[in-house]
Amino acid sequence: MKQPEGSRGRRLDFDDRVTRLEAWMEEMVTSWPVPPPPQPFQPPIDPPTPDDEDEDEDGTDAADGMPI
Repeated sequence: MKQPEGSRGRRLDFDDRVTRLEAWMEEMVTSWPVPPPPQPFQPPIDPPTPDDEDEDEDGTDAADGMPI
């Protein structure tokens, strides 16, 4: 039975190793998924403050009626 190239039965010379390395690197580069394009920066949305949550429709504080 013939041993495959690069098995322990035969030592690869430098050019063979470089060729196989280049082929492997090319396969790795082309087989990886392409990342999505970067998204534009969006500042985080500030959560509402407790005062904002207590606001009535007329713009006053629901608890004491003072303007906000």
